[in-house]
Amino acid sequence: MTLLADRIQKHFFLDGALTPARNRARLDERMLEITNSLVAECARWNVRTPDNWESAAQSIRTGLFPGRTTNLLNRLRSRGLYPGLRPPEFNQWGGTVTNGFQLLFSGTGGSVYYTLDGSDPRLPGGGIAPTAQIATAGGEQALILPGTTWRYWDQGAPPSPDWASPAFDDRAWPAGRAELGYGDGDEVTVLSFGPNPNNKHPAAYFRQAFVLPNAAVVTELVVELVRDDGAVVYLNGKELLRDNLPAGAITHSTLASTAVGGAEESQFFNFVLPPTHLLTGTNLLAVEVHQASANSTDLSFNLALHARTQAAAAGLTVPDGTLVRARSRSGTTWSALVEARFDLAEVRPLAAGDLVISEIHYNPYGSDDGEFVELWNVSTNWLDLGGARLAEGVEFLFPTGFRLGPGAFALVVENEAAFTERYQAPGSPYYHPGLTVAGAWSGRLDDSGERLALLTRNLEEVLAVTYRPDGAWPRRADGRGSSLELRAPGNLPADPARWSDYLSQPRHWRPSSLFHGSPGRHDDYRPPVVLNESWAGGDARTDWIELYNPSLEAADLTGLYLSDQYDRPFRYAFAEDTRVPPAGYLVLRAEEFGFGLSTAGSDLLLVTGSGTNVLRFVDTADFPAVDRSETCGRYVRSDGTVDFTELRAPTPGAANSLPRVGPVVLSEIMYRPESGRAEYVELVNMSAQPLQWSDPAQPTNTWTLAGAVRFAFPPGIQLSPCTPVIVCSTNPAAFRTQYGVGDDVMVFGPWTGALNNAGKRCASCAQGPWKRAAPPAGTAQTVWSMNRKRPGRRSRPQAESAWSGSRSKATATRRSTGWPRPPAERRDGFCRIGRPASRSPGAARPSPARRSSGLSRRWIRTRPGSQRSRGPMPSRRAAASIPRRGVSSGR
Repeated sequence: MTLLADRIQKHFFLDGALTPARNRARLDERMLEITNSLVAECARWNVRTPDNWESAAQSIRTGLFPGRTTNLLNRLRSRGLYPGLRPPEFNQWGGTVTNGFQLLFSGTGGSVYYTLDGSDPRLPGGGIAPTAQIATAGGEQALILPGTTWRYWDQGAPPSPDWASPAFDDRAWPAGRAELGYGDGDEVTVLSFGPNPNNKHPAAYFRQAFVLPNAAVVTELVVELVRDDGAVVYLNGKELLRDNLPAGAITHSTLASTAVGGAEESQFFNFVLPPTHLLTGTNLLAVEVHQASANSTDLSFNLALHARTQAAAAGLTVPDGTLVRARSRSGTTWSALVEARFDLAEVRPLAAGDLVISEIHYNPYGSDDGEFVELWNVSTNWLDLGGARLAEGVEFLFPTGFRLGPGAFALVVENEAAFTERYQAPGSPYYHPGLTVAGAWSGRLDDSGERLALLTRNLEEVLAVTYRPDGAWPRRADGRGSSLELRAPGNLPADPARWSDYLSQPRHWRPSSLFHGSPGRHDDYRPPVVLNESWAGGDARTDWIELYNPSLEAADLTGLYLSDQYDRPFRYAFAEDTRVPPAGYLVLRAEEFGFGLSTAGSDLLLVTGSGTNVLRFVDTADFPAVDRSETCGRYVRSDGTVDFTELRAPTPGAANSLPRVGPVVLSEIMYRPESGRAEYVELVNMSAQPLQWSDPAQPTNTWTLAGAVRFAFPPGIQLSPCTPVIVCSTNPAAFRTQYGVGDDVMVFGPWTGALNNAGKRCASCAQGPWKRAAPPAGTAQTVWSMNRKRPGRRSRPQAESAWSGSRSKATATRRSTGWPRPPAERRDGFCRIGRPASRSPGAARPSPARRSSGLSRRWIRTRPGSQRSRGPMPSRRAAASIPRRGVSSGR
């Protein structure tokens, strides 16, 4: 039977002779042969027309051929002529492949055995050939067994249209063990067919729940089905398969396509299906069985469900001209034979689009000897990197003969001995096997940021990355234990010419979750919980931190630690079996975790560790200085960026409210003025109430500008609603002359410092209540910050790539006070940054009532000091994300 099974496999799959595609091709050839004859034939007999013949052929193409191969295969399998164990699948079925191509075997319920010499992995009699190699160890898990107890409905039409949905409550349905049905005498549970034996209910309905610990490891679902006459099977409310029922919508009165008789009434039919719609946790399988006629004498239903899992996948780099033959084996059962021949291409030198810099560890925690750069071969070729260079920031020449396989990683390091001790010594907590180190570079990576370039052996630049430690770049990678990792490795632009620009944008990088980085691999870790909200307005007993579980499974916090200091990461250890329910919250108070939070802003850390070593950052957040009445929380923008910022209202144990904005915003920034004109920033009170810019209890504690420029506002300033105030680099009189600003607009200056054309941080700060020891007079809280960081943090963002204004005489105008959100959430408008037709320092801002009208979503074209009017946005612009005041785990 094995040879017959091999012939069935050869002809029923891929491009076999009995596949639907080959059947259609043969029919098309026959129809083409008789085209001319049909005219004469139809004219002679006057029975059919050429159109009739074509219509009949088309009916066979669309009706008979698509399911005929599968139906015949099921019949052969039910007769024992084709094994139920499916053969392995290849990721490519032969042909010419690029050098270094890895052949991957997908296991289907057993172990995969293969040979490279053209021999059969199975010996005559069923043994394993001595030349056979094992590629994959798999398994099969029973989810529903034959004879299981099912909930059923045999009273006619289903009680609800959503009867197959997991949300449907079936507790009112009776329960009985399979086989269920009537008329054959072998039923364990006898169903009702209704009051009229000559007009029986057309259908019966069944439901069964099952639990799957991990859906991600399932590669196939195997359904074994007894159905007399036809059936539709649903998984979690979605159709999984239908058998012996017509296409289209299925209703209660739909009849099966054919009547089933004889042995097929009790035969289990096998269906191997992809695990679509399968969930980790509880799943719901629903089945409706239909009769072929209203006077059918019997109905039968039984079902078994199995999940095939792939425990491990092994890849084979195929030699040139190789014939690979493979079978699956489970116990003593062998699958049919599959085979494919592969021919290889040549090794090629480095070219654009082959290699990408995927990780940079420029400022390791501790010694700089741990620095490294990771290079990832994104091509399907073996690359000859001999003579290629890593240049500019550091210098490294790849040695002659250095080759890198498809999908593989190469590491260029600061110190090979230090790298080996940390990452390649099996006793190290950061050990990872199989790392490929190309060598050590000359020089050191600059902690303040620099450019790295990758050159071919002909010194042609194929890639460059300019990284920084500040601005929007992940802060945790700057000496706090993380490396810079490429955020979405599979999302590189299709055009390699755009890679350098893509890689030099901070939003495409993230801090590594693993402490000391993840050299030599992509780390796809997903945290079980995230830091969701915090309140620092109480004391060492009443401050609180909220965790949120974003998954559909309960999160076990055993082994996790909570802290507010990077140099003391293990301040609070979660008790064993501490759990957060699915999509649920856990609120911890300071009296539980043992430390208070500062209203001056702080870090929050969730980590795992071993001894005194941090192993992984589960999540971190950097919350800003806040008022005692405010909480800070997690907010996910429409572009996926995560902020940790002030919220409009506290929401412990519930979904977070929207971010708070204002009351003062930086509404315009002139960072590159025309010759003879001053730099300036403009601030606006966006609230509906006058705002005092000093602490009434301590009038000398006034608002300030901080960051790139520094200025302390004088005491006694009150700013009316929607009224601008300007701070500039020169004295107010000179500024008014340069820009034509009248005396009705408050102008202050000169400030200390300068706005860097390459980008700098600028923040407006207000005196706030401090919980800890009293700070020096004038110490402030951030109200709004251009670079998303607290005052006092080193910062130098790449403004010219992030802002769409002209590179000369540039101004940036904030056109609203809202957070970037999806349209349904945009209650305050959004920010537009660019180069208006003319500068507008001191121009009146729309009132709160007018802001909601949509005026804030338009560009304003005016002369300086004039009332602003509506105007279209310039064609060259970018929607700038309003900088956040706190930093989440993406930092």
